[in-house]
Amino acid sequence: MVSRPHAGSRRRNLALVVVGASVLSAGAGVLVGRRLQSPADAAAATAAPAPSRITVPVEKRSIESRLVANGELEYQEPTPLRLAGPVGASAGATQVVTRAPENGTPLAEGDILMEVSGRPVFVFQGALPTYRSFEPGMTGPDVQQLEEALARLGFDPGTVDTVYDDATEAAIDQLYESKGYQSEGPTEEQRSRLRTAEKAVADAQAALTRANADLTAAGTPVSGAELLRQQQALQAAKDAVPTAEATATRRNTDAAAAVTAATTVRDAARTARDAARVTRDAAVAPGAIDPATGEPYATAELKLFEDDLAAKEAALVTAEADLRRTISERDTTATEVAAAIVGARDALALAELTYAEAVAPKDTSAARDAVASAQAILDQARADLMIEQFQVGTKMPAGEMIFLPTVPTTVTSVDSAVGKAPTEPVGTASSTRSQIRGRVGAADAGLVRVGATVDIELRDLDVQTTGVVTAIEEPAGGSGDDGNDAGQGGSGGRITIVVQPDDPAAIADYVGMGFPVRLTFTVSSTDGEVLAVPVAALSVGADGESRVEVERAEGGGADAVEQVTVTVGLSADGYAEVTPVDGSLGEGDRVVVGTERGRRSDDSSDDSSDDSSDDGEDG
Repeated sequence: MVSRPHAGSRRRNLALVVVGASVLSAGAGVLVGRRLQSPADAAAATAAPAPSRITVPVEKRSIESRLVANGELEYQEPTPLRLAGPVGASAGATQVVTRAPENGTPLAEGDILMEVSGRPVFVFQGALPTYRSFEPGMTGPDVQQLEEALARLGFDPGTVDTVYDDATEAAIDQLYESKGYQSEGPTEEQRSRLRTAEKAVADAQAALTRANADLTAAGTPVSGAELLRQQQALQAAKDAVPTAEATATRRNTDAAAAVTAATTVRDAARTARDAARVTRDAAVAPGAIDPATGEPYATAELKLFEDDLAAKEAALVTAEADLRRTISERDTTATEVAAAIVGARDALALAELTYAEAVAPKDTSAARDAVASAQAILDQARADLMIEQFQVGTKMPAGEMIFLPTVPTTVTSVDSAVGKAPTEPVGTASSTRSQIRGRVGAADAGLVRVGATVDIELRDLDVQTTGVVTAIEEPAGGSGDDGNDAGQGGSGGRITIVVQPDDPAAIADYVGMGFPVRLTFTVSSTDGEVLAVPVAALSVGADGESRVEVERAEGGGADAVEQVTVTVGLSADGYAEVTPVDGSLGEGDRVVVGTERGRRSDDSSDDSSDDSSDDGEDG
């Protein structure tokens, strides 16, 4: 018999089930309650945290406004070295540099800058640039400038004036000789013109002599004896002319041969001297070995080389003196024989005239006209000869002299090279004192003045010094040269600032190397320390006045900050000078420069992944 549950037992089990369900329901409610939020709670949980102020203290500091510009190093007073024309007629049409200028070489007046085709280029001091060659008979202020330079160098040009005369010519000859060169004489064309003019005078003189003879003979009858005597005189005069010409030819030939021989001796002496010099130089060269012994040259052998060179130098001096003497004798001979020929021809002309007079008819009108015509021709021929004689002499080609405004000076750059044609210019001369040339926009030009102090920095070399502004140069034409001035206050050009370093030696070694230079100009500064705040702390109200917010207490209340009206002074490097107008402001007070949002925390959640932060600055 199966027993059935008791009614009381069923009631107890049901009660347990109900209680268990209630407990489970309550737990689920608690769990769901933790995960579910009302809309208001959700909005509160996601709202941005309250911002906090960013403040900095008010400082007392000096404020300086600066202007920075780039510059480049250069020498002061650069002057281009330009040849005004060909160097020497004797050098030929081809102009080749045979000795180039040397960079860094000092130049004094009378120095030789360079050689072109073996001819010198002299340096003189003068304000007028060279623009023409000098030759006898020329006049002008440039001639006076040359004579002044010659006089300063100790070569007497006679009266220093504007005329190129014999004294000027002699001084130029001495100048060239002092440097081991020969001055430029007349060209072959000029010599030919001179010979032609001399012949024209001789012919005109002879014609006049004949005309006068004709005129005399036309009016004077002669006896038979006198006529015979005149015939004999005429024949003797005729014979004397070829005799004088033959004598002149022989003496000129002998004199020319003597010059040729002396030239040969001189050239041989020079060749021997040069060979002895080469031998001596090879022997005294470091490490030189005597090929005969395989050992270095002994002192006695070196002395023999020196003695041999000295002897050949002396022989060359003697040979050159002999050459000059034979040239002088040749010229004297040429003058003497020319005079003898002229005398013979004059005598012949006179004899012819005398004889013609004896046999001429008595009508003298034609003879008188002939004499007048012959005289006019002779006068003109003599005038032409004087011009040619005056112009045939020492010349100084335009290319052989350079006048510089300042001497002494120094070669600071060289553009010409040996073996090549001279460049234009051949180089630059200038003072060795350095300066810096910088440029600023035209809008900033008013911030810089002559005499202002400048900080100089060669950034790549860590070299720093100071200087002073010596000049402010306007741009040529009032417009910029690089088209990059659009961002400089609408400037249409750039202003050049010339700066002289206080210690030129600090940067002298770097001129011309291309190192960048930074120039810093102090435009303005406060008079000592002033109240200063960051520019970010300033704001402008609707009334146009400047203000700062001064933190008076922590927290976010309306009374935590105070608006202080200020007057703004000089600003630079992110700071501005301020003076309180309405309210108090002192050193150490903290002014607001921005706001910052802090980290948001959610007390109702233990899940750190739901936290977020936003650190930033309010503009």
